Amino acid sequence: MHGDTDARRDGVRAHHRIAERYPTIRWAFKWRDFMISGVPDGITDNFVYEFKTTKNRFLLNYMKPVAFTQADLYAHFFRRPMKRVQIYLRETGEILTWMEYADEENARSTLEKFREHKYIK
Repeated sequence: MHGDTDARRDGVRAHHRIAERYPTIRWAFKWRDFMISGVPDGITDNFVYEFKTTKNRFLLNYMKPVAFTQADLYAHFFRRPMKRVQIYLRETGEILTWMEYADEENARSTLEKFREHKYIK
């Protein structure tokens, strides 16, 4: 558990030191019978920005789909055509960057999966 806390603290520090700076906003969106709130790491007229950190390239395989899906959801709700995702690899100091069209289908299917599991306890 202690290592988890250290990793989280390192991620927060990296976010403040390394992440690109864009305006952001907290907002809640009604989707079917849900209220979904979100705060992208950045938002411009053309894209949403999501920044994540991970320990190494192996864990990147797990972090990348999460970051892309989160960016796709933000793009969907904030109606932005593009997403910019950056993932900082703490082990090497690399910053990997992707700038691409948001995946509307990924956003929709993620929302539907959430809805399907609503009543599972």
